[in-house]
Amino acid sequence: MERGPSASTTCHIRGPDRPAATLDKQITTQRHRSRAADQGRDTVGAWVRPFRAALKAWQTVHTPAVMALDEQLGALLIEAIHPGTPLVVSSTYPPAQHIAELLSILHASGVPDSSYPTVEQRVGNLFDSSAKLYQRHPQLITLIPPEIYERGRRLATGLAQHDGPIVLLHGDLTPGNILDGGAERGLVAIDPAPCLGDPAFDAVDLMM
Repeated sequence: MERGPSASTTCHIRGPDRPAATLDKQITTQRHRSRAADQGRDTVGAWVRPFRAALKAWQTVHTPAVMALDEQLGALLIEAIHPGTPLVVSSTYPPAQHIAELLSILHASGVPDSSYPTVEQRVGNLFDSSAKLYQRHPQLITLIPPEIYERGRRLATGLAQHDGPIVLLHGDLTPGNILDGGAERGLVAIDPAPCLGDPAFDAVDLMM
């Protein structure tokens, strides 16, 4: 499905923990914290480029249009989605068929370019990032002993290495990253962490 013209000129800035500011009378901004917010501008720029590339690769109304990019700021300007209610706070959950359609469209329209990281790398990054919580909150050791955490890492890595069809994954398709796009657009996926791997990876957070 080809992307049609946006029905609204309201846009959001996607970038690393920067103050919201009005760009003009018709454009508003929304603050988001980048996954690389505290790692310097080079890292931020390197992170936001594949983010933009993936959104541009998905030629569908089920992802937002990219309006502009500032690599130095690590800020991405994307169109606003209306009504834009995230599934995580919605009073109703969409039928499984609608979720399946969103997954199918994303995986069919994206190009699995080798410049994207693999899902195995994505899983490794997730576990590395979450491991830092032990330093910030030492009490977690009693709740989830490190040996249990590392066992989970090994199992997840094994699943990520499973041979199967390779597609361009959204990589972070949680209920917080799927918006209600209204009757015309349906579900809209935002804030990807694009990577290459088994299509089933994108369904995990939505089906459990």
